[in-house]
Amino acid sequence: MASRGVIGVFLLSALPLLCLELRRGIPDLGVKDLVLLCGRIFLLLALLTLIISVTTSWLNSFKSSQVYLKEEEEKNEEKQKLVRKKQQEAQGEKASRYIEKVLKPHQEMKLKKLEERFYQMTGETWKLSNGHKLG
Repeated sequence: MASRGVIGVFLLSALPLLCLELRRGIPDLGVKDLVLLCGRIFLLLALLTLIISVTTSWLNSFKSSQVYLKEEEEKNEEKQKLVRKKQQEAQGEKASRYIEKVLKPHQEMKLKKLEERFYQMTGETWKLSNGHKLG
């Protein structure tokens, strides 16, 4: 598998230079000429790779130092913590309002119904009324 890939890359890299040589009008290309042509192409690719790796490392050395990046990261973390805290407070307020407006009345209503049912079952329905003052 790897040998097929190497041969494929070898042939693909030789193709452009082969076309250039054929345009020049040299029809008598031999095997030796093709091998030399492919060797030149590989040297060109190696040189190009070296230039790219050197220039990228050189450009990266001019970038700002890591200390500055760490300070920015710390500032961003502090901002995120502050935003999270505000969101949690807002969510807590929503939850407390929901408890006060929905859950407590619902529980009180349930308890009242259970109490009414209990008094009806025991025959003490008079306890459900407010009663009247005597006298």
